[in-house]
This record gives sequence, structure tokens and C-alpha cells, in this order.
Amino acid sequence: MLKTTKSKFVFYSVLFIIFSAGIPTFFLLTQFARNFEERSEILLNTSMDILEFGVDNAMMLGSAHDLEKTINDISLNDNIYHVRLFRKDGKIVYSSVKEENGKNIFKVAPDHVDSSFIDFGVRNVSLTSDLHAYTAFQPIINKPDCQSCHEEQNAIAYLDIDTHITETEKYFISGINSLVFLSIIMILLLVTGFYYSFSHFINIPLNNFMNALDKVVHGNLDTRLKIEKDDEFGHLNRHFNRMVEEIKTSREEIEELHFKQLQHADKLATIGELTSSIAHEINNYSAIMLSRTDYLRLEAENNIHLENYKNDLEVIEGYVEKITKITKNILRHSKKINKEFSNIDLTNIVEQSIQMLEPILSKKNISITKNIKGNNNSIWGDSAQIEQIITNLINNAADAIGFDGEINITIRNEDSDTVILVISDTGNGIDHKSQKNIFAPFYTTKSEGKGTGLGLYIVKNICKNHKAKIELESEIGKGTTFTITFRNKETE
Repeated sequence: MLKTTKSKFVFYSVLFIIFSAGIPTFFLLTQFARNFEERSEILLNTSMDILEFGVDNAMMLGSAHDLEKTINDISLNDNIYHVRLFRKDGKIVYSSVKEENGKNIFKVAPDHVDSSFIDFGVRNVSLTSDLHAYTAFQPIINKPDCQSCHEEQNAIAYLDIDTHITETEKYFISGINSLVFLSIIMILLLVTGFYYSFSHFINIPLNNFMNALDKVVHGNLDTRLKIEKDDEFGHLNRHFNRMVEEIKTSREEIEELHFKQLQHADKLATIGELTSSIAHEINNYSAIMLSRTDYLRLEAENNIHLENYKNDLEVIEGYVEKITKITKNILRHSKKINKEFSNIDLTNIVEQSIQMLEPILSKKNISITKNIKGNNNSIWGDSAQIEQIITNLINNAADAIGFDGEINITIRNEDSDTVILVISDTGNGIDHKSQKNIFAPFYTTKSEGKGTGLGLYIVKNICKNHKAKIELESEIGKGTTFTITFRNKETE
């Protein structure tokens, strides 16, 4: 029901106005009405007491003239317009309106006297149903002094007095109606004022902001908001425009960088094809060299002239085999391999990665120390992706070291469900600020032209695909350590 800020504001504003203005006004008017009601009841009770005393006195003297005079005197009061004395059967004995004498009150004024009070010896004061007069009804009790004439009946007769509502009360009732009307008008004006103020100062600027935000979400980075005022929304619009401008600039830079990366990737793909072709040709020549060397080595067994070259032939054969291993690794990495998860031996993948990178590491005089703990280092993953993790981390370590350093690789079982790979180096280390952004795409601490900033981003995503946890520890001048915790079985 109350989904928008506008509807909530209007609803709670109306509630606030009603509770803060309406309820106090209601209680105030109720108290005023009660005060006037009590005053009218006091006036009516006083008149009834005087009339009761006059009737008792006239009856004791046995003077009907005095009784009639008392009734007429009471009726001369401006606020009293009816005074009646009637019997239990309803016959009016005396009335301030002479035409009612001798008639039945239940016919003259139907529903005026509640017959249920006839048998009770108490006074009843109430407001008439038309709200124009107060009426008092009271039985005249048959006192012991009166029983000689009226025998033993409980009530001799009944007194009835009706009073007009005073001019003051009329003004009060009119004032109440006016005050209620003014209260309603005031509430409507306050609600309208709140509604207009909210719409003009909050809702319209907020809708403009939301519409502009939707346009940006849908790709329109030329959207700008007008800054017409120096208030909170003006401040917000200014920051919005700056944010969109920065997003637009960043997108252009990313698109330019992406284009460069595509160009670079295309070059790499071309180089990969050339490298694959070259490696294939080298393998062909290596195979010929191996076969010829093997032939000469066999001949040296029987030919004394070749025997002196036997050791040289073995050295040549060993280096040709190393060349063959390198070209095989190049060919293996140049092929597109489909992702396939299975139980793989992490130790074997580490060995293969080291063999492929051995020429680079040897050239930089970087040694690798392996520390393999445990017999079962099987993990659940894709071998090509895991190899990419290891080669990226070793390459980064080699770049951080430069020349003359050491890379330590440790594999250990933390528990029955995990296998931990730790790769640390003796390089320069990574500062604290860079550590926060090291896994972000296109972020690199390497010199221009040396790194793309995608290596660790890819490593992070491969770890995510394998539900593996990667942690970084580094200190300037003391090297860097990456710790990856793998699962050794398939998880959901």
C-alpha cells in the first residue's frame, strides 16, 4: 500500500496533524460541552428545588391558587418554557401553558416523560432528543403529613420542567460547529501544504534523479542533471554528474584498453600459431638428430675411432631430448583444450609447469625448491586451468625477482578434504596499497609494456571456479607468498 516515499510522507503527515491538532481540539470541545451541561443541570436542579418547595408549601396550606402562582412564577424565567404538574395516569393538573390543563401528558408530549421512571422516587435530568432543551422529571413523594389526604400512595404527582438552551449555549454550539469546520479546513490546508512542499522540494527532484539514474543504467552516459539550487539535491546532482562523467571516461579508457588487449591477443594468437609450427618443425629435426646420434652411439660401441666421441654423443642426445621436451610443452599449450573437471594430481601439474618454465628460470639464475608433503595430493579440478594458475604465479615470481633468486613451492595436506599449494619468492614484495587491488583486472605493478594486469585476475577467477581460496602475504623487500587451498573432491 505505502510503497513510495511520497505516499508514506502524506500518510504519516496526516496522522501527525490529526494527532497533534485534532485530538487536543476534540478533548477541549468535549470539556467545554461538559461544563455547559453541568451548568444547565445545576440551573435546572435549582429551579426544580424551588418549584418542589413551592408545591409542598402550597399543598400543606391547601391553596391551589398558591400552587398555580408558584408554577407561573417559575415559568416567568426566560430560560424555562414549560412547567407541568401531572398525576400518575398522565393527567396534567397545572401547566404554564394553560391549554394543557386537564389533558394527558402522554398525548400532549409523547415520549417526553420516560414511563420507566414513574415508579421511582428519584429526579431525572436529561437533554431532549432534539438537543434544544433540558428536561427534569421528579415525583412528589407522599410524605407522612400528606397521607391524611392522599392515603398511602407512593407518589402524589409528578413535576416536569423544561428549559430553553441559553443564548450562550447556542453561541457555544454554533462556535463548536465553526471550530470543527475550521479544524477540518486547517487540516486540509496543512495536508495540502505538506503535499505541495514535499512534491516541489523532495518528490520532483527525487524523481528527476531516479529517471536520470535509470537512463545511466540503460547505457546513456550523456545524461546530466540541472543544478538549479545549492541545497542537498543540488549537491547530490553535482556529484551525480561528476560520477557519470567519470564512468563515461572510464568506459572509454576500458574500451580503448580492451581494443589494445584484443590487438595484443590477436598478435599472441598469431605468434602461437607460428610457435606451434616452429615447434613442430624443430621436433622433426630433433627426431632426425636423435636417430643419427643414437646410430653413432651404437657405432661407437664397435668402432674404435668413434669411441672417443661416445660421451659427446650422449651429451648431444641429452640436450636434444631437452629441446624435444620444450617443444612438446609448447605444442601442448598451443592446443585448445576443453574444460573438464576430474581428480588430478597437483604434484604432476607442478612438475610439468616447472619443466616448461625451466629455460626462462635458468636464464635468470632463479632456482626452484620443491617441498612435497603427503602421498595423495589429488584435487578436483581442470588440469589446464590449474596449470595456468601455477605458470602465472611462477612467472610473476620470476618478474618480481629479476635475477638471482629463489622460488619455493610447497604442497601439503591440511586435512582429509583439502590440499594446499604455497608459492613464495624472494622478490621485491608488494606494498600494502597495491595488495588491495592486485586481483583487479588490468591492474599491474610491472613496468609499462611488461604486464597486461590480467594474470592474477585470471588466477582469482580460476580459483573461484574451483571453489578454492587464495591468500596473499607480502612485505616490501622480503618477497611474496600465495597460498591456495584446493578441495580434493567434488563440491556443490
